[in-house]
Amino acid sequence: MTRELTDKPSFEALGVTPELAEVLAAEGLEEPTSLQAALIPVLLRRNPVVALAGPGAGTLVGYGIPLLQTLDPGGHRPAGLVLCPTTAAAAASAVSLARIAAPTGHRVAALGTPWALPELASVLFADPRDLLGAVQRSRITLEGVEAVVVDGFAAMDSEARQALETVFQALPRDTRRTLLSLPLTPEAEAFARAHLRRAVHIPPRPAQPDASELSSYRGEVRYRITGEEKLSEVL
Repeated sequence: MTRELTDKPSFEALGVTPELAEVLAAEGLEEPTSLQAALIPVLLRRNPVVALAGPGAGTLVGYGIPLLQTLDPGGHRPAGLVLCPTTAAAAASAVSLARIAAPTGHRVAALGTPWALPELASVLFADPRDLLGAVQRSRITLEGVEAVVVDGFAAMDSEARQALETVFQALPRDTRRTLLSLPLTPEAEAFARAHLRRAVHIPPRPAQPDASELSSYRGEVRYRITGEEKLSEVL
């Protein structure tokens, strides 16, 4: 079926640059997934996002392309952070994004792995615990971080979430923030309320009912006037 007969947009139609669209095509990615079609344009507009998404939905391309298109590759410290549930997950995702980033000049690396000089990476992947330790040892600075992605909040254990909380409190105030979680647990919702204000939700949340619909039905009030004698008997 030709592209004209489908209702799926191309990567270019979402705002992806021709050079990155070409790299995606070389990787066998010619049409965006539903998540990518929803996520990429919003992140290119630099909006905070909370997404109900996990493995298999195309999350790496969904947030990775906007990172490569909105971050300057010429810095000497991380401008983009991607925080993953484990060190192994961070390393695997860094390898995948590094292939896509080849034509843009961005340096991609992961902490806690054999990557050379990760502190100089444009986009740094890390387990929150590894990142927090590197920050505390002054190996990594968060001062220049322009965008942060939490990829897999629901899969993080309590220790990782505590480190994540500390990292987010230390980020610059204007850092763009994205949270992906499957499922979107109450803990993820609470974290989003605390750190991703006015975030765009993907998929969109259902509209809230009108306030008048939320008020409980209280019935009808009826009364009648009676004589004094009747009132005295009641009192």
